[in-house]
Amino acid sequence: MNYYQLATKNQNNSAAMLPEVAAIVENFTDIDENVYDLWLRGLSVVEAVTELLKTPEVQEWGAIIPPHTDLTKIVAMDTNDHYRIFYELEKVLMSPQKLSHHCTHQISVQHQKILIERFYALDDCVAREIVGKKLSGRNRKDLDDVADKTGVLLRSCRRQFDNIKRVFKQVEETSGSLVTAIQSHFLLTDQLSRKYAAIVFLLLNRFETSKRKLNYVTFEDLYNCAFAIIDHWSNPVTATTAATTCAAAISGSVANGIGGAAATVSSNKQNTDDTGIDRDFLIQLRDLKCLMEREKEHKSLTLCELRKLGGCSVAEAEATFKQLSRPLCTIAVALHTQKELRDLFVDLVERVVDPVRTLKWNTMQLSTFLSAFTLAGALLLDSCSSLRAAWENYMKVISICVIQLHHF
Repeated sequence: MNYYQLATKNQNNSAAMLPEVAAIVENFTDIDENVYDLWLRGLSVVEAVTELLKTPEVQEWGAIIPPHTDLTKIVAMDTNDHYRIFYELEKVLMSPQKLSHHCTHQISVQHQKILIERFYALDDCVAREIVGKKLSGRNRKDLDDVADKTGVLLRSCRRQFDNIKRVFKQVEETSGSLVTAIQSHFLLTDQLSRKYAAIVFLLLNRFETSKRKLNYVTFEDLYNCAFAIIDHWSNPVTATTAATTCAAAISGSVANGIGGAAATVSSNKQNTDDTGIDRDFLIQLRDLKCLMEREKEHKSLTLCELRKLGGCSVAEAEATFKQLSRPLCTIAVALHTQKELRDLFVDLVERVVDPVRTLKWNTMQLSTFLSAFTLAGALLLDSCSSLRAAWENYMKVISICVIQLHHF
């Protein structure tokens, strides 16, 4: 029974002038998902009531309750009561595994999942702004700019900032799968865990994402680029790390029926440490300078492959080959240094994406060129299988990132 039902019942009985005491006995705390969403958005009780009064459900109640009943007051009482519960639960939600053991409020498993998932939900526009910032107290105080830019209320921006910082602190020392670790500790779905994993990875490796040149880049772009790097360039995992990751997954999967998906992360490789990038691989990329020394051969083979593949102007590719080949190879050779790795996205936009835009190539044309360029390089490196594999691995990620950042 909620306030709307209680008000109707009391109003009907008042005609008989008989005193009544209404007692409500429930096994579980009632969670109004609509009110919860308003609380998460950062609305005050007054603002939430204004929103609720516009909903069809409340308007239906308003049509059937007795005359002279103050609907606004009833909704305000109900909303205030829910807000009180949400503020009480907020501290528990910071450690989601404690929610099932909360003594004050007994909450059904279904509502536990809803409370956790929505509390940790991220607005892509807010996440994009936070990715380029240090998770410091000073930046938390300056979230007014993020709120103004994104249109998301300040309270919600702060909650998302705090959640990202909390997840980051929890898993920054983790070895193994970031997604599994996040699912295990915070009982989130695979999709949301991957969002946090991408953010943690970008922050841990200090990728530059806040330069003006990257203002057009969306969170989805960074997310896809981050997972391309995680999936192909991350550190090989040790046997100890693999055992720890597996134990964490199992621990999360048995946490009172919540987060069971933590035991299975189909989209993440289980033989890598997602927190860092394989240094041996980056150092091996220095040897790709041999492709720069064989630029004419590389060009000839690329054009030959383009004629086979079709879909891209061979004449345009021939005219601009050096303009694209040099930066693609130069970035690879210097990627072992911290600065070059940190500036990867900036370099790709300035030195590869921008020249491609002048050609007005669409995604298909760009993809075709990159495929031909990769195949040609692999043919030149055929005598050294390890270097050829490194080249193909490098270009696999670079192609994904360049196409993602192209925005044609």
